[in-house]
Amino acid sequence: MFQIKYRELLAERLLSDSSCSPEHEQAAVRDLKKECGSSYVVKFEAMFKDMETSRMQSFDFNIKRDAMKRKLFGEGANLKAACEISVRVLTTNSWPSYPELEVKLPKKAEALQEAFRVYYVKKFNGRKLTWQPYLTTCVISANFAAPVGSRELVCSAAQASVLLQFKGQGPENTLSMSQLQEATELSQELLSQTIDSLTDLSRTPILVSGVDLGFFINKELSASTPRTLLLNSKSTGSIEAFDDPQISKKVFKDRAYSMDAKLVRLMKIHKTITHSELMEKLASQVVFPFVPADAKKRIENLIDREYMERDDKNHELYHYLP
Repeated sequence: MFQIKYRELLAERLLSDSSCSPEHEQAAVRDLKKECGSSYVVKFEAMFKDMETSRMQSFDFNIKRDAMKRKLFGEGANLKAACEISVRVLTTNSWPSYPELEVKLPKKAEALQEAFRVYYVKKFNGRKLTWQPYLTTCVISANFAAPVGSRELVCSAAQASVLLQFKGQGPENTLSMSQLQEATELSQELLSQTIDSLTDLSRTPILVSGVDLGFFINKELSASTPRTLLLNSKSTGSIEAFDDPQISKKVFKDRAYSMDAKLVRLMKIHKTITHSELMEKLASQVVFPFVPADAKKRIENLIDREYMERDDKNHELYHYLP
C-alpha cells in the first residue's frame, strides 16, 4: 500500500517540478532500497531515469528546432517562440495510470506537439507516443489592466484551455458556461471543476461570475506577486483513496507475483523441501507482512501451473518440476 501511494506522490512531484530537491528524492529511494530490497524500488528508479532522459531529449529537440529556424530565416532570426513546450516521455509500466483527458490545445502548442512526435518517432523507430495531459503544467504570460500588469499564471491544461478563451477580451466581456464548453470541448464535469478552481473565493479568483451566469476576468487582482499558482485543485482526485478496492486488488496482485517468483526460486535451489521449511524460508524473504493463508494459495497455484508437485506418499513434501 505504501509503495503505491509513494509512487503516485513521487510522480506528481517529479512531473510538476514541485520537489524540494531531486537529490533528497533519490536519497529517500536509496534508503527504501536498503530496507526493502532492489525489487521494491525498481519503478522509482525507472521514474528518475525517465526524467533525466526526457531532459536530454527536450534539449536535443530544441537545438534541432532552432537549427531549422536558422536555416529557414537566417542567422539573425528571432529564435524565441511565442509558445514553448517541454515534454516528459514516460515508460508506461513505471508510472501510475491517470484518467484520460481530452484538452483542445492552441494551434501553436499543437504544432509543437506534432513536431516533437515526428522527432521522437524518427529517432526511435517503432515506438509510439500517447499524450497524457492530465498532469500537464502550463505557464501563461498574461497582461492585465493596471495596476496588475504582466503576470505569469501557472495552471493545469484544463485551466489554461479556459483562460485562453479570454485572450483579447476586455474586463467587461463575459463568456457563458455553454460558450466555454463549446470553445474548449471539455466535458461538463471537468469544465465545472475547472471553473470552480478559477473562481475559488478562498483566494483571489482569476475569474468572477456575473449576475447573468457569465464569467469575466477579475478586475481586483492583486499586483503583489508576478507569478500566480492556480494548481491547488488540479491534482485533487489524481491520487486514489487509501481504501479504494482497486488499490487493494493491485497490492494483492503485486504480492502474488512476488511470492510466486520467490517460491519458484526456492524450489529451484532446494529441488525437494518440506512445507514448513518452504513457508519459513518464504516468510524470511518477503518484504511485506507474511500471511500463511496467502502463501498456501500461491503454492496451490504453482502446483496447478506445474512449477512444483506434492510427493505422492507425503503431502507435506514438495518437488520442483523443471
